[in-house]
Amino acid sequence: MEIGKDSQGACTCRGVKKSRPYHRSGDRLEGAAVECKTEDSWLGEDQAKVLAIRDQRLIERRRIGMEKFNSELYLQNCQIIQENERLRKKAEMLNQENQVLLSELKQKLSAASSTSKPESSSSKNSSNRRPPAYN
Repeated sequence: MEIGKDSQGACTCRGVKKSRPYHRSGDRLEGAAVECKTEDSWLGEDQAKVLAIRDQRLIERRRIGMEKFNSELYLQNCQIIQENERLRKKAEMLNQENQVLLSELKQKLSAASSTSKPESSSSKNSSNRRPPAYN
């Protein structure tokens, strides 16, 4: 497709599919205002205004859609943050409970080892040994 100007500065569109130019009236080629003179070109200012309004409406619909999407993501983020906080508190409580249980277990083991005989603890250790590996 060739786009150029004739001697009067008007558009000389050639090779345009469906006789529709790829530019609108008022586009600039080589720094000069161009008026397209192809057969099935834009009808004029009214159609350009309609296209501009349609473009503005499309942009507005997209903007509203993006705002809605952004709001949904924000709500999801807030829910995730709340869930994180809840799980963090639960993990802290479980950790504290584990520490209490561990200290109780250590106390029971130390009490049991002080009351038991030294011979029985050595026999327990020998029973826990692994048998030798056979080749």
